[in-house]
Amino acid sequence: MAKSKSEETRARLIDAAFALFHADGYNQVTIDQIAAAAGVSRRTFFRHFECKEEVIFPYTRQRRAAFHQAVRARTGGAAAGIDTLVDVYREIAKVWMNDREGMLCNQSIVAQSEALLAYDYDIDTHWKHAVAIEIDGKDPAQSESLADCSLRARIIADVIVSAVRPVFTQWYELNGEFDLVEAGDYALAAAVDGVGDLGHDLSRVVGDA
Repeated sequence: MAKSKSEETRARLIDAAFALFHADGYNQVTIDQIAAAAGVSRRTFFRHFECKEEVIFPYTRQRRAAFHQAVRARTGGAAAGIDTLVDVYREIAKVWMNDREGMLCNQSIVAQSEALLAYDYDIDTHWKHAVAIEIDGKDPAQSESLADCSLRARIIADVIVSAVRPVFTQWYELNGEFDLVEAGDYALAAAVDGVGDLGHDLSRVVGDA
């Protein structure tokens, strides 16, 4: 399917930004330079990205949308169990491993900037929200933040995302030399042992939270 004009502009901005970041370093490149290299205005840049950091992570929203779609294909919108979430993680990890060079290229730029490292970790909060939504069986369009989710869902989501984070960190550090699926399975098995039983006892303590 042919790209729309908006999609083509967005792609040009991403390509221009990465070329400049690799040539000059992330911190030295300005939004005006990215826009000029892509042949668009500064105003057009901000139609596609909220800030310079976001252009480094251009597919984050699409990946979370794909996560919700994959979970709901299995659950029909009902509350997801941990086994379902682990299965979907395997699917996502395989996709990321197939884009190994792109992922490592992206991370080489992230490592140049404290602001980007902080932005990267902030993305984890959005992933925790996405996971918690599926644990609760909520509609993603109707949940604005983690505050909308139950305490049980928030605890399990925090455990899952926090378990996967060091797997990706070491994968980047070792230039993607090990299997993300296998390592993720190991980390998740160790991390979620027991949290799936959260429910009755937790509800007794905090009510319906």
